[in-house]
Amino acid sequence: MRNMSSDYYAVLGVEQDASPDDIKRAFRQLAREHHPDATGGDPESEQRYKEISEAYAVLSDPRKRQEYDAVRMGGGVWNSPWGSPFASTIEDIFDSFFGGGSTRTRQQTRARQGESIEVHLEVTLEDVVFGAERTLNFERYEGCERCSGEGTEPGTHPERCPACNGTGQVQQTRRTILGSLVTAFPCRECSGQGWVVPDPCKDCRGTGRLARDVEVPVQVPGGIDEGDRLRLDGEGEAGAAGGGRGDLYVRFTVAPDERFERMGDDLYTWVEVPMTLAALGGDVDVQTFDGDETVEVKAGTQSNTVLRLKGKGVPRRAGRGRGDLIIRTHVTTPTDPSKKEKELLRELAKLRGEEIKGKTKGVFRRVLGRAER
Repeated sequence: MRNMSSDYYAVLGVEQDASPDDIKRAFRQLAREHHPDATGGDPESEQRYKEISEAYAVLSDPRKRQEYDAVRMGGGVWNSPWGSPFASTIEDIFDSFFGGGSTRTRQQTRARQGESIEVHLEVTLEDVVFGAERTLNFERYEGCERCSGEGTEPGTHPERCPACNGTGQVQQTRRTILGSLVTAFPCRECSGQGWVVPDPCKDCRGTGRLARDVEVPVQVPGGIDEGDRLRLDGEGEAGAAGGGRGDLYVRFTVAPDERFERMGDDLYTWVEVPMTLAALGGDVDVQTFDGDETVEVKAGTQSNTVLRLKGKGVPRRAGRGRGDLIIRTHVTTPTDPSKKEKELLRELAKLRGEEIKGKTKGVFRRVLGRAER
């Protein structure tokens, strides 16, 4: 980078409140006049062209123009971003306006980055709680072993396309009222690649890659949810002609669990509590992913009472620890009481002053929830 003291507005010959269209028109006019192709490579014109292009690169971008104006108004020195990742080369800016007006061409490379792919993986709720390592089995493009990804028969190599000299483009010059206009087209001989393969590899037919079944291990992170996606860098398709790999995206689905239901970081389940234990109080065993736990049931517990086991849920993705296991009680009554049990239930009803009307059969339909069979 270099410090630029030039006034970008003065370089383009516009006012500070110039509209984007005014800035664009000024750049187009000045770029035509000072482009090296129009001035025969004059050093002063080339330097002037660079300043024009740099000014446009900043003033045509709303965010960078705002930053530049702030530095300019404060009396500071603008640190030129020319050559930084935000900008392409000067010729790219000219080409975006004039359709390939620069005669300076770049050498094309055969290598192409591989595509990214997505694979679906079903995991269990227990995998979600503790995390797990699974193996993905799928098909992807791998580098050809015969040609080592180059796409040519062993002992041979690609050659630069003679029609376009390796640029992948051919140019056509037309005279207009504005001057000479150069237009670029993809080269037909090499399909715009810039290279030709006289002797393609017999296995991959010149592509440098073949489809193969692969196995890729993946670490399932604890706390993932349905539809979450995990990226594995460099595990996607191999690129053509030795290009780098794309990425692999793993899309997760979570299989239903008969025992638990997930809501956020918490798990929900039911536990059956006999009516006698619910009335008198006591302990019941509850299943968790960490093993059976004993939970206290207070005397007089009713159905749908909520009990809680802290830290027995799903790992919190936004922090440490795990959610809770929420337990709802389901108080059960005898479905087929013995004669002795019926007598005790009648005695209990008398002690509680509960009036039982109707036949015995009807009593147990009401008290026990189901008629005797």
